Amino acid sequence: MIPSEHFYKKAKKILATGSITNDEALTEEVRKQFFKTLGELPETMKYDLFLFYRYFCSDLNSLTEKLSALIDIFNMEYDEGLDKLEKEEWIFLKDVVSENALEIDDKTLMYVMKLVVEKGGVF
Repeated sequence: MIPSEHFYKKAKKILATGSITNDEALTEEVRKQFFKTLGELPETMKYDLFLFYRYFCSDLNSLTEKLSALIDIFNMEYDEGLDKLEKEEWIFLKDVVSENALEIDDKTLMYVMKLVVEKGGVF
């Protein structure tokens, strides 16, 4: 099972235990699972990504879907058919990756920035 699928399955189990609108305990559990799945990325970067999407998304289901897309991106498994991001998301991703570039392995950095350029996150 690829990491994003594993995360999505775990997150859905977490969400099944309560309300998906604004339950902070559930949000924290989803965050922990997201951080665990992203592994080697800098902690501050994980927080930046999570907080952006926490406020970008209207509920915990959409948050889980967006976080799954990020996991695919950072695991170099991005599929545009499954993981659509809006232009403002690509711009944010460019900014947060640029801020943490020295702490991200070169292969991942090049993959993500190539996607950002292709998807219009750079103007």
